[in-house]
Amino acid sequence: MAVMRRYERWLVAMAVTAARRPVWTLMATLLTVTAALGAACWQLKYFPQRDALLSADNPCQKRWLQYIQRFGADEDAVIVITGANPARQKEAADAVAARLTARPELFDRVFYRVDLRPLQYRALLYLSVPELEQLWESIRHLEPLLGEQGRWGWRMLSIQTLLSRAAAALVSDSPSKMDALLLAQLPALLRAGSARLHAESGPPPWQWTPHQQHQQESWSEALQQPQYLQTPDGTTTVLLCRLVGADASPQESRQAVVTLRALLDEVQADYPDLTLGLTGLPVLESDEMTQADQDARRATLIALLGVIA
Repeated sequence: MAVMRRYERWLVAMAVTAARRPVWTLMATLLTVTAALGAACWQLKYFPQRDALLSADNPCQKRWLQYIQRFGADEDAVIVITGANPARQKEAADAVAARLTARPELFDRVFYRVDLRPLQYRALLYLSVPELEQLWESIRHLEPLLGEQGRWGWRMLSIQTLLSRAAAALVSDSPSKMDALLLAQLPALLRAGSARLHAESGPPPWQWTPHQQHQQESWSEALQQPQYLQTPDGTTTVLLCRLVGADASPQESRQAVVTLRALLDEVQADYPDLTLGLTGLPVLESDEMTQADQDARRATLIALLGVIA
């Protein structure tokens, strides 16, 4: 009861003071509101990372922080290009990458294609151990061709000789190991010879592995031209990039996202038959913070109008 009476006396005193000095009361109220608005505009900080929603003592959060310390917490923005023409998608991806690399202060680690052409002459690195052993066994049995008498041995090694030997191996009940290797390698020899006849240059037969034909064509294409991050059906191409300074401040991240969207609009105008989209965790966090900032300003304005009214 004593506390309630003290509170009532204090409330009565405040009401009497406001009634006797209305101008001073209004000025004090305006100063308080102005100070509150200034503090909200200049001192209010947002925490865009979702880590701020969890306690640092949470076991899951501890494991996540350990992972970040070991591998880093960089997240990429994802640019998605869709359309009916895969070649046009690649051109658009090149155009986007050129614009991103021209702004190193905002974007880095642009990744959208892999160029394996420097590895074309190191194809042995892709063979398995059994395939390497088989290759070594084949070379060992070719010693008559690689030795001092190789010139005469090569004269005896002709397509006619190989076909005759293969025909004999097919009708034999117990072909030798060399005959089995010949039968396994013969399709590759024929393909290489056919390619040589239809073109000025063809792949040497020892570059053809005993994999299935579609796997051979896939590897050959991968080693002869750059490979884009494109879906197997050719309807979507993906480009990744990191926003520089995204972890430093939300303003820098927001500016990078705004610039990235402007660059995509420029490329979209040049490729109207394609659809360019933007996603990724940094983009989602930036959009969430932008929307939260707008909602906070709108709520502050509504509250101020309510107080004035």
